[in-house]
Amino acid sequence: MKNLISSFAVIAASLGFATGAQAATATSTLNVSFTSLTSCTVTTLPVDFGSGTGLSGAAGNGDVTVNCSSGIPYNVALDFGLHYNIVGAGYRAVSDGINARMYRLFMDNVFGTQWGDSDFANTYPGGASVADTGSGAAQPHTVYGWLESGIVLPAGTYSDTVTVTVNY
Repeated sequence: MKNLISSFAVIAASLGFATGAQAATATSTLNVSFTSLTSCTVTTLPVDFGSGTGLSGAAGNGDVTVNCSSGIPYNVALDFGLHYNIVGAGYRAVSDGINARMYRLFMDNVFGTQWGDSDFANTYPGGASVADTGSGAAQPHTVYGWLESGIVLPAGTYSDTVTVTVNY
């Protein structure tokens, strides 16, 4: 009988029923995540130089409006446009497909600081981007343009398309 009790004690100990045995455990994982809701949107109003012969220069302005989440730093860059270098190295141009006139885009109304993308894509090395910080509301950035003077242009519509990129 003594052997039988000893045998049961050994079996119980091996099955974890004996005093001091460890309890069973179960494990799982806990996923932790965060979804950032930072975003920016951009809308534009065109730069319009009006109408004329092209003999004299003309000023015009448009707008790039950015709406970024509050506290998000961003830069607004303007590329070279579709007709870059058509009339002179390093200049944007409005064109009717044959004839063209150079123009420049500026950050200020005294035409002192050119707007470009030299600090990002560097397609238009003549100017840098505009830096700002999102407020959660629409923030307008005026684009001041200057159409260079030259010879009288043939009648027609002269245009260009500049890509606006908001880096945030």
